[in-house]
Amino acid sequence: MKLLSLDSTRQARSALSKAEIIEKWDLGIYSHLAYVDAALTRDGRTDIDIENFILDWSGVADPDTGRTKRLTKRHLLAAIAALDEKGVISLQNTQLTIDFEGWRKREETDGRH
Repeated sequence: MKLLSLDSTRQARSALSKAEIIEKWDLGIYSHLAYVDAALTRDGRTDIDIENFILDWSGVADPDTGRTKRLTKRHLLAAIAALDEKGVISLQNTQLTIDFEGWRKREETDGRH
């Protein structure tokens, strides 16, 4: 799902590497909003696919638990909305895609038609 377009003047401002941004978020230094802003600035893409962005910007797996910190769609969309509201990014051609196929499969396995 292509969701947003970034103001091109922001893209050159990020001095931190992707690994440094992820580390600061993993450690709790960055909030979801600060993390998404830093990631979008560093990434430089103008078209964002929600699912791929979440996977591309996942944290580092915890060596003890094996769990990886990831943004949720809710946190990502809330951060994008907040950044848009503050004028930091500009949204273009916002699209919503609904997956009815997954819903149909759940109905069939539940015995409902």
